[in-house]
Amino acid sequence: QGPTLRQVRDRYVNVAAPPASTTLQVSRFFRDGLLFELDVLAMVPG
Repeated sequence: QGPTLRQVRDRYVNVAAPPASTTLQVSRFFRDGLLFELDVLAMVPG
C-alpha cells in the first residue's frame, strides 16, 4: 500500500520539498479492544 499512498500524497504536497511525515500501518493489535492515541499537528497557510 505504500506506493499507492505515495502517489495520492504526491498530488497534494510539494514533491520538491515535501513536509515531514510518518506512516504506520497496523493490521492488528496483540489484544482485542486495545486503543491508541494519535496526536496531529497541521498548519494551513493563510
